[in-house]
Amino acid sequence: METPPKLQFYYNWNNKLDCNCFTTIRLMNNSRYFPGAIFDIELIHKGEVINKGRAQVHVAYKTLINDLKDYHCMIDTGYPKDETINIIRTMYKNKPTVDVDRDYFSIVVLKKINAVQDLVGVQQPKKIMLETCPNCSAAWKWQEVQTQSCELCGYPNDDNN
Repeated sequence: METPPKLQFYYNWNNKLDCNCFTTIRLMNNSRYFPGAIFDIELIHKGEVINKGRAQVHVAYKTLINDLKDYHCMIDTGYPKDETINIIRTMYKNKPTVDVDRDYFSIVVLKKINAVQDLVGVQQPKKIMLETCPNCSAAWKWQEVQTQSCELCGYPNDDNN
């Protein structure tokens, strides 16, 4: 299976990337943002790439920046229209080929289709659940871990035997 293209974000506006459905306002690119297109979603935070899952484009609406509605902006960035437009202007200020006032944008609506664990090439941690640790009696909860060990005392490991 071919790995989908990446859709990168440098800020998780309105914590949208943690939602099942979310929007993004991007320069219009019909060959990239079309219903059915699938992306691996990445958040770039302090130089670290954080995988936020896989999402599929539900719809992409063509718009000029000044035609954005307050509700589009509030859902996407968490800010009203004027502040969102200023954010977009700042994002594109160093791109001389982009005329923010004349170029078309797309309001892209995406829906997550797989959890981060289901992405191609990501090794799955083992899920374990034990009620109590036989060494220290600490309660264990569902954890995603590579090995079966107690979070409190580390049991079982070579030091405890």
